[in-house]
Amino acid sequence: MNPSRSTRWRRLGATVAAAAAIALTVAGCSGGGGSSGSGTALTIANVGGATWTCGFNPFNPAVFQQAIGFVYEPLIYQNTLKNSAPTPMLATKSEWSSDFKTLTFTIRKGVKWSDGKPFSADDVAFTFNLLKKNKGLDLQAIWSSGLQSVETSGSDQVVMKFASPAEPYFYYIADQTPIVPKHIWTTGKAASNPVNFANQKPIGTGPYTMTNCTPQNIQYQANPDFWKGAPAVKTVNYPSYTDNSPANQDLATGKAQWGSVHPLDRQVLRGARQGPQPLLAAARGEREPGVQPQAPRLRQPRGAAGDRLRREPRQRVEGR
Repeated sequence: MNPSRSTRWRRLGATVAAAAAIALTVAGCSGGGGSSGSGTALTIANVGGATWTCGFNPFNPAVFQQAIGFVYEPLIYQNTLKNSAPTPMLATKSEWSSDFKTLTFTIRKGVKWSDGKPFSADDVAFTFNLLKKNKGLDLQAIWSSGLQSVETSGSDQVVMKFASPAEPYFYYIADQTPIVPKHIWTTGKAASNPVNFANQKPIGTGPYTMTNCTPQNIQYQANPDFWKGAPAVKTVNYPSYTDNSPANQDLATGKAQWGSVHPLDRQVLRGARQGPQPLLAAARGEREPGVQPQAPRLRQPRGAAGDRLRREPRQRVEGR
């Protein structure tokens, strides 16, 4: 692999992993789990340094942090902090051919887009071919990896063929590529100029829908039709912080319950344990999440910012 391309891929991959970590943490507890956090709201304190543009194109590196994980999902999630342990998402299974030139995904049945339309293998094949036709969307350079074709097979499979053995690219294909709805991206501005498509009303399969956006705050609501069951945390607010101080203060007082804190700023949180205990994401430079939450009660994040991406191949992945 070209060294400059490898560096770019790792940088993009880390950003995508950080974006997904937020949503995966919040959505980790489904409505059927009986969590004590059921019906609560959660506020994220994540300093972005700018106000929101209210665009949600998952292939735009300037805004995809607000889209991936919350609204859009990959085929298979790989936890790079746990030896690339796979979690089936929109695909229930993946399998390589013996020469590692053909990769077949079995697509999850019964999934709906947030507008009620059925999700299918056709959406998956469409997404990858959309990246082929519009190189500006192919952030992971998937079509430069020797990928030759992506087609559906039967009603629930997608088959990818490569020019040479392609195991090392599995992570970028399965984990780092969000799937978008064909019926949305083949009409209007999404079809005419997908690279610059703002996507202000995103339609996805993820645990949340974006219900309101202003430059100061994005509000997400639990998707009642999410394939794993509606998340217990019903409302997520994502304020735009342009400076560390207000974000740290909100975490310290409990106004915000999820965020990342620089090691040098941790003293801000001392003494804040009297009220609602904030959940600290992986602090910059750390590789594991910091504090397990108490209120609302959420599961441990399945990914974290700052993780070192490992491209450990998986020949076969199966799950429910």
